[in-house]
Amino acid sequence: MENQERRCMGCMNPLPEGRSACGICGYPAGGQNPDGYLQVGVSLSDRYICGRALSVSGDATQYIGWDEIAKQPVYIREFMPGKLCKRNEIGALEAVEGKELSYESLRQSFLHHARLLARNRELTVLAPIYDIFEQNGTAYTVCEYSSGVSLKNYVKKCGGHLSWLDARKLFLPFLTAVEACHAAGIYHFGISPDTIILGADGKLRLNVFAMPEARTAGSELTPQLAEGFAAPEQYLRNGRLSAATDVYALGATLFWMLSGVTPPSGENRDPEGQDLMMSEEVVNSLPDDVTAALVCALSPASADRFASVEELRGALGGVAQVSGYGSAEPTVVKDENYLPKKYRWIFGGIILALVIAIIVLALGSCNGGQPGDDTDGTTTTSSQTLPSLRTTSTTAVNANSKDVPQLLGKNYWELEEKDAKEFIVQLESLVFNNKPAGEIVVQSPAPGEKAAAGSTIRVIVSLGPQQKNLPDVAGWTQEDATAYLEALGYRVKTIDIAVSTYDAGLVDSTTPEINELASYGDEVTLRISTVEQEEQGTVILPDVTGLPVDLANQVLRSIGLTAVIEETPALVDSQDGTVKQIKDQMTGAAIDKGTEVTLVVYTLESTDTAVDAEDGE
Repeated sequence: MENQERRCMGCMNPLPEGRSACGICGYPAGGQNPDGYLQVGVSLSDRYICGRALSVSGDATQYIGWDEIAKQPVYIREFMPGKLCKRNEIGALEAVEGKELSYESLRQSFLHHARLLARNRELTVLAPIYDIFEQNGTAYTVCEYSSGVSLKNYVKKCGGHLSWLDARKLFLPFLTAVEACHAAGIYHFGISPDTIILGADGKLRLNVFAMPEARTAGSELTPQLAEGFAAPEQYLRNGRLSAATDVYALGATLFWMLSGVTPPSGENRDPEGQDLMMSEEVVNSLPDDVTAALVCALSPASADRFASVEELRGALGGVAQVSGYGSAEPTVVKDENYLPKKYRWIFGGIILALVIAIIVLALGSCNGGQPGDDTDGTTTTSSQTLPSLRTTSTTAVNANSKDVPQLLGKNYWELEEKDAKEFIVQLESLVFNNKPAGEIVVQSPAPGEKAAAGSTIRVIVSLGPQQKNLPDVAGWTQEDATAYLEALGYRVKTIDIAVSTYDAGLVDSTTPEINELASYGDEVTLRISTVEQEEQGTVILPDVTGLPVDLANQVLRSIGLTAVIEETPALVDSQDGTVKQIKDQMTGAAIDKGTEVTLVVYTLESTDTAVDAEDGE
């Protein structure tokens, strides 16, 4: 094993000889963990070196560690239920007297939970687990080390809170990632600004996936509940945890991001929800739909919240449910940008929930499309037949009645206050048809009818054709291409790639390819150039580690390099066929075209034989 004095056990960066403390994190060269925890420098599974203890949850302690084979930092979680076990003189854990059955049962639950996470390591919101083992009378998981900053520290550096526009860019993609976790049967139950990490790629990820038993007062573990972010049911002995529990934490986190104020403790919430406070300045800066969504997500009773992350995302302006895309009840999507200031409720220094309750009642319900709405429930279609809006009764004509303006044919997203003077425009649904995207195709009341000033005009808006040719965004900046494609209804992800066509930060190509047919809601991958162009004859060696070998080979060929494959054993199935490292050459360096680049590739059936990529694919 490597001498621990040569590496900082607090951050795993190299520690020069003679240094008494790390110049990066400040951890002392001879630092140790408190009594009762694994000590610094302990070897695990003949592969990992244990470092500083980072955090303690109800089921486990998380340490930073060093992988001696992969030569990289890792996170190590040790099953360590404090009330049920103790560490003996040789460093192993053993159950306290009378708790042997409980300890073993929970240890097996820890392993089951770890295997569930490992099987779903492709989920982007997870730190992938690549090793699970038993030692020292307990169980361990090892997952990839993810550099980044906690959401809590990031928001503090931004002045203590974010605008809705800034929060939206971070939070809506994060909701989609959490939604995918729920679909795989994985729930966090501990979401808070401390457990969300902002990565170097600008995306939010979750840390510290503890067992569900560690997130409730109803188990033998010491519950780890974040004050203000844990839902009320987590404090109950018989509380039932569900997707709505994570919805509460997500709502509380967004509330904190926007206001800088931590919501009241879930243990002491007002049953009527009349205890949420925001400053007047923050409230006036938020779209009314966002404030309504926050109150619904933070309802003390789980039955009164959004039942899923999908519903929360829709209420905040996420992708609408449309025919052929999703199976939930149709989601009513409101526009957060168009609402005349004169119709916004002004409330500051008063209880937020009292006013938002009025908004929620006006919307019909938190969940949208529920029985009792005054619509016929036909909110989406992919056919050319447009749905209708059913009105409840004819509005009485009185002195305050006004002529309903003509909105049909106008672009909903470009409406100005003058277009609907004296009225509020509410987007009822989005539909596919041959009208231009954004065009209002149905409105109620109809143009020319009489309606009370200040009443609502409900509209149905075209999404355009369901299938369209993917536009040519090659050469666009990543930000512009992403914003444009998301506005067209696509889901966008990006991968970095070294190319010889476009400068760093520009789109090289897409999947599906340009002009291929793509449907609303499809995922589009943007390949983004990472290097400035060099003079003819040399190229910058790209970092293709982590890519499938076929794609890595394609990348190298596209810039005039030749790949040679060297195999190394894979630890788990998901590593099979991916590039572990580039051998004997430095990424980012300029090299001549035609140079052979040796890729070390994970394989489940290693042969130790180097095979030319052209022949071995």
